[in-house]
Formats: sequence, C-alpha cells, structure tokens
Amino acid sequence: MAAPSDQGEVTSNWGNVYGYNDYDGYGNSPSANEAVLAATATTANQLQSYWNKYYGSGYNQKPVTTTPTTPTTPITPTTPTTSTGTSGLTADEALMFDLVNQERNKAGLPAFTHDQKLTELARLKSQDMYQNNYFDHTSPTYGSAFNMERQAGYSARVMGAENIAKAATTKRAQELFMGSEGHKANILNPIHNAIGIGITKSSNGVVVTQLFSGD
Repeated sequence: MAAPSDQGEVTSNWGNVYGYNDYDGYGNSPSANEAVLAATATTANQLQSYWNKYYGSGYNQKPVTTTPTTPTTPITPTTPTTSTGTSGLTADEALMFDLVNQERNKAGLPAFTHDQKLTELARLKSQDMYQNNYFDHTSPTYGSAFNMERQAGYSARVMGAENIAKAATTKRAQELFMGSEGHKANILNPIHNAIGIGITKSSNGVVVTQLFSGD
C-alpha cells in the first residue's frame, strides 16, 4: 500500500510528492503490492535529497520527484480569494478544513485561511483522479500541482504543495495524513497559511486533494 501524498515547491522546479491509498490494495495481489513498494523505495532513495533540501531531513518518507513543464501561454497572476470560514465548501470539505485547523491550533500555529481558488483546483484534481482511474501527483490532464496552479493563473510566494489520499471517509483520510510525517509536515508547515480542499465521492469512499500556499 502506498504512503499519503504531498508535493511542495518554493520558487523551484522540484516538487516532493506523497500519496496515501487506504483502499487496502483493491485489485492487487500481495506480490504485486510488494513489487510496487520495492519500486517506490528505489525511487525514494534516489530522490530523498530533494525532500531534504526544501523541507529538511528527518521525515523518513518516500518522495517521488517530478520536473514540472513550463506553461505554454503567458499567465496573468490573480489575487487569491481567502476566508477563515467554510463558506463555499461541501460538508466533507468543511469537516476536513476544521480537522486541519484543529491540528494547527494544537501545534501553536495560526489557522489556515480557506482559499477558494485552491479549493476549485483541488476539486478538479480529485475528480480527475477518480474519472481517469489513477493516483498520482502528475495528472495526465493538468500536470503537476505547481503547473496546474500556474496554468490557472494562481500566484503565491509559496505554491505547489499537495497532499492526496484515497480513504473510506474524510476523517480517515485526515488521520492518514497526520500519521505520515511528510503529509503532516505540509499541514503544519509555518510557511503555509492557506489551503484548498477538494473531495470527490467514490464507490470506495473519498478521493481527497489538499493544496497549500503561503504569502
């Protein structure tokens, strides 16, 4: 079973990614799952240095790093629309927003503001993973989270960080995020102050995308 998933960029061309699939390996034999884990571990060892560079060492996670492509058309940055409430969120998204800010509060960090533009993009990513039956930070439709945001005209000093998960419930997805040092680091990163959450219902539960940014 893969680990949860996060991608981060701070004015850089390198992202750090994690994905959490809590669907118990549906469709995979134990040997197939072991092969996937072995391949992931090999890639992780090669690319750990990029995670260390941008978020520090000590997380003991398995990063998969991709190089974003350059947008093909000029982008006019837009000002993010943020709020501290849950207006514009579905019930599941509002629940996760509250759970995330509870963790921020326990860590002595300011609560995230809700960024509606990031939420719209997170919804597109979750829906894309569901409809196209994949689970990865690099979308065949949108590319990396960083590129997706750039193409949509989103602009922030820190952008491109992403957590993704598949789980039975929204609460379970958040538990998995907080149980993984890499995902937890994105949620509790003091340079992140805004979040967008997109949740798509699936036959097995929920497909979740969290996108983060910082001023």
